[in-house]
Amino acid sequence: MSVGTAGALVDSLRVGDIVVSSGVVCGEEAAPFYRADPAVMELASRASQRAGATFERGEIASVGAPVFTRKAREELHRRTGAIAVDMESYWIAQETSRLGVTFTALRVISDNMKAPPLPEYTELRALVRSPFGLIRRIPHYLRWRVFLRDFRGAINVLPPVLVEVLRCWNR
Repeated sequence: MSVGTAGALVDSLRVGDIVVSSGVVCGEEAAPFYRADPAVMELASRASQRAGATFERGEIASVGAPVFTRKAREELHRRTGAIAVDMESYWIAQETSRLGVTFTALRVISDNMKAPPLPEYTELRALVRSPFGLIRRIPHYLRWRVFLRDFRGAINVLPPVLVEVLRCWNR
């Protein structure tokens, strides 16, 4: 099971929602589609429900670089049909397929479709180097603070769900 964070590719997903993957697709090139194991997917769905998490089943697209703009996310959704984007599930699924191991991905949404793109980290370092540009850069700093707060809240959703997955695994 690939566990981590993802960005939303549809408006219905909010920060903190869980995506139980029905399959993964490479968002960058024509490549095989990997379907999630139905039994593991059902297990993860039940665990999310028992933990009280809001969840949705759907495909996840994996890409090699972050996709932040709304336009890029809409295009990725249109091309792949995926509801969320991450940077590793596809390649993990590829390896599990090669090994003959069952697979699904469980992702918590860390940024939704309305989230503005994050400023470059180098802009934050400029806060220290250029006190005269401080006022101009404060919105960038605040955007990072909001993202990190939301990210922390989102990842706190995962532990109870993972505990439920382990509990359900032996049933």
